[in-house]
Amino acid sequence: MPIAWTGQRGSSPISGFAEGARSYFNKDLRERDAPETALLAGLIQAPSYLSPYRHPERALERRNTVIESDGGDARHHARAGGQSEATPLKLAPPNVEASDAPYYVDMVRDTIISKLNERELNDQSYRIYTALDPELQRSAAQAVEAGIKLWTIRSPRCGRRRKDRQEQI
Repeated sequence: MPIAWTGQRGSSPISGFAEGARSYFNKDLRERDAPETALLAGLIQAPSYLSPYRHPERALERRNTVIESDGGDARHHARAGGQSEATPLKLAPPNVEASDAPYYVDMVRDTIISKLNERELNDQSYRIYTALDPELQRSAAQAVEAGIKLWTIRSPRCGRRRKDRQEQI
C-alpha cells in the first residue's frame, strides 16, 4: 500500500500520517486530536495547495470540510462539545533549517540515507542534530542577497549584458 504524501519540508517530502503528525504538530501519531487528524486527512488531496504553513485559510477550510463529511470520530468529537470546526490551526513552528538552508538539509538527508534505508528512516522517529546555525545562515543569505543587488547596480558588465540580451530579443 502506498504511503500518503502530506506535504513537503524544504525539498524533502512529508510521507505518511506519522511523519505528518511530527512535522505539523510536533506530536506522535497517537497523540493527535480530531481536528489534527482531519487536517492530515485533508492534506492528501493537494498537499502544496493546502499547505497549512503557506495557506492556513485553505488548510482550515479543507480541515473543516473533512470534519463535516466524516461520520466517525471527528463529528462525534464536535457533538461532544469539542467544537472541532471552531478550533484554530495549532501548528508546530516550521523547520527553519529546511526552508533557509535547503541544500544543507538535502546533503544531511542524503548522508543519512546512505547509512540507513529510506523506509527505515521514515518509519522511525530519529532526531538529527547538525552544526547548522539558523541565525548565521539567515545572516549569510541576507549578505549574499545584498551583495548581488549591489553588484547588479554597480557592475558595468551587468548593464551591458542586459542591453545585449534586450537587443537580441
